[in-house]
Amino acid sequence: MVLLAVISSLALFSAGIIVLYKMKKAWLSVSLFVLTILAGAAVLVLAVIGSIQWPERTGRVQESGPYTILYRDGEGELADEVSAALHEMEPVVSGLLGEAPEARLTVRFSDRLLGEGVADQSVGVYNWKTSTATLRSGISDWKSVLLHEYVHYRSHQYQALHGTPPGTIPQWFEEGLAMYVQHPLPPADPNEVEISRDLREIGTRQDFLAALEHSDIYAQSYFAVAHLIEQYGKESVLLLMNSSSQDQFYARLEKLTGKSSADFSGSLMNAYRKDEEQMQEKVKQFHDRLFKDDFEGAGQVLAAWSAAEGSRTAKEVEDYQHTLLLHAREWKELMYSLEQKRASRPYDMRFLDYALLAELTLLFDPEQAYDVVKEAQARITEDATTSHFINQAAEPYQWISGNDPSEGYRMLIEDDLFFNQEIKEALFEKWQEDYPDETWWERSGKR
Repeated sequence: MVLLAVISSLALFSAGIIVLYKMKKAWLSVSLFVLTILAGAAVLVLAVIGSIQWPERTGRVQESGPYTILYRDGEGELADEVSAALHEMEPVVSGLLGEAPEARLTVRFSDRLLGEGVADQSVGVYNWKTSTATLRSGISDWKSVLLHEYVHYRSHQYQALHGTPPGTIPQWFEEGLAMYVQHPLPPADPNEVEISRDLREIGTRQDFLAALEHSDIYAQSYFAVAHLIEQYGKESVLLLMNSSSQDQFYARLEKLTGKSSADFSGSLMNAYRKDEEQMQEKVKQFHDRLFKDDFEGAGQVLAAWSAAEGSRTAKEVEDYQHTLLLHAREWKELMYSLEQKRASRPYDMRFLDYALLAELTLLFDPEQAYDVVKEAQARITEDATTSHFINQAAEPYQWISGNDPSEGYRMLIEDDLFFNQEIKEALFEKWQEDYPDETWWERSGKR
C-alpha cells in the first residue's frame, strides 16, 4: 500500500511540474502546482498512517505502584486482578533477580500482538523499548502468561540497570528463565525432550523463532535454565546475566559447568533426567521412613535434601515437610508453617494448603477458619472438583465463625466435608468437649 502511494505521489508531483511548465497563466499554474504537491504529500501520509497497526483504544488507565494497567470500559475488575497479580509476582521474581526496579511496566490486553519477532502462536509479548507487556485478549490463563512477560520485564530492567548491552543475554536463556518461573512443574515430559542443537545457535531472537518452527525450543530452554538453577544454584542466574557480551556469557557458562556450550547442550537432558532419578530416590527414602513411623529418619532425609539449591527443590521439600508434620501430628507447627507461607508467599498456596490450614484453624482458632475458606474461594481455580469442595464448605464454615457454630459443625459432618481424616477425628473430640450435650452426630452414624 505504501509503495502504491509513493508511485501515486510521484505521479502527482510530476503532474504539478508539467502544469507549471505548460500553463501560461503564472498565478493559476503556481496554484495548481502547489495543489498537486499537497495532494501527493497527503496521499503519502495517509498511506503511511493506514499501514500502521494501531493498538486498540483502551480508554481507561489504572496506576498501581510501578505498574500502569490499560483497559477498556467494563474491564475494571480485570484491571484490579492484574494489579493484584503483579504485586504478588514481585517477590517471586525478586528471589532470582533482586529488588524490583523503579521503571514502570505497562500492561494491556489486545486482540492482536504487534511487533517484530512475534511468533504466530504467541499469547503475550514484552516490548523492551516501551516496557509494555501485551497479552492477547480473552485467554483464560492470563496470569500465567503475565508472569512470563513480567519475568522478561524484570530481566530487561536488570540488564538496563547494570549497563548490559541489548542482545547480550542469549534468547534461549531469556525464554528459559521466564518459563522456569512461569511453570512450577516441567512444561513437558523430560523423557520426550532432546536438545536439538548447540544452544549457542539460538542466541538471537530470529534464530530462536526459526528453531521454533522445527522443535519446542521453549521446553528445551526451560530444561536448560532449570538444570542450571537446580545444579548450580540461583546465583548462576545473576552470574550469567552480569555478562558484558555473549562471548563472556558462554565463557562463564563453561567455567560454571565445566563444559563448552555444545557439550552442555548435548548432555543436558541426560543430566536433568539423572537429577530427577536422584530426587525420586530421596522421595522413596522419605516415604519408606514415614510408613514405618520413623519420623526422625524422614526428617533427616528432608534435611539432607533441603541442602540442595534451587527454588523447585525448596518447594518440594517444603511440601514433604508439611506431610511429615501432618503424620507426626505436629499440627500446631504445621498450622504455623502454612500461615507463614500464606502471609509471605500467597501465590504458592494451593488447594491442599488451604484445605489443611482451614481444618487446622477449626481445631485451634475456629472463629478465623472462615477467613481461610474465603481466601481459598477467591484464589483457587485449579479445577472444578477443588472449587466445588471449597464452595460446599464455605457455608458451614461461615456458621461456625458466626452465631451458630453447632449448626455449622452439623453441616460439615452430615456432608462429610473433611479433607484429612486424622484431623477430622481430632475435631470430633474437640466438638464433643465443647458441646457435651450434642449427640446428633452419634445418631447420624457419621462418627
